Amino acid sequence: MVREKFSKLILVSLICLSIMCSYSVVSAKETNVYFTNDNGVSLTKEEYDFLVKMYWDGYPKLMTKKEYQEFNDKKIIEREYEEKTVTYDEKPLTRGSYHETAAKSLKISKACDSDGECFIVVNATWNGVPTVKSYDLMGSYLNGDIELVSGPDTRVSSSEKAFFASDMKKTKNGFGFSFKLPGGEYHVISQSFHVQKKENFEYASIFSSYQHARRETTLEVSQDYKISLVGEGHVFDFGEDAYDVYDHMNGVDIEI
Repeated sequence: MVREKFSKLILVSLICLSIMCSYSVVSAKETNVYFTNDNGVSLTKEEYDFLVKMYWDGYPKLMTKKEYQEFNDKKIIEREYEEKTVTYDEKPLTRGSYHETAAKSLKISKACDSDGECFIVVNATWNGVPTVKSYDLMGSYLNGDIELVSGPDTRVSSSEKAFFASDMKKTKNGFGFSFKLPGGEYHVISQSFHVQKKENFEYASIFSSYQHARRETTLEVSQDYKISLVGEGHVFDFGEDAYDVYDHMNGVDIEI
């Protein structure tokens, strides 16, 4: 009888200790919360600042619970981060990690762990309001000893609407998305995905491109391209129907 009571006492003590530890962890998280969005995602100041750096200043408001779970589980914030910025002249070079025109800018960044997995984010940001809002393109080319392991996701955002693009064209070396820009006063397109260095890794890089439709076009025409290093931004090798539709903006690239 004494032994039974002692066992119950130990069990109750363990349960109480577990509850107290759980409460302390939750309390610590709640104490450190800096921002909570409408999706119920709570961020610390460190997380908030990192996401703004890697994406853009409006991203924390849009982040979903699923995205945060992946961000947290994969410890993206603890990875080695790199974001190069190269500004182009009137006649820009064909490569770089940052490209800007009078109307829009394009940025690529990476966060890699010690096992060779890298989280890639590409952002196209309009500095003004585009006149034509038809089928634009964003895509990436995977060059070298690397493979896609998760994604891609392409979110199109404006002051009026945000959605994930669904019209994708994919090959073994890369992918491209077609989407129509929504109404609104600002427009940001974010493309994110995970890549993994192959076992006998020697060299790899990511090339990314954003192409704006200068006139009204169709989904079919917007997908008149091949994913190729010889294409616009080293991604979009346009066919005859699409070639004159797009603005031929230079791309960005980053070494993995």
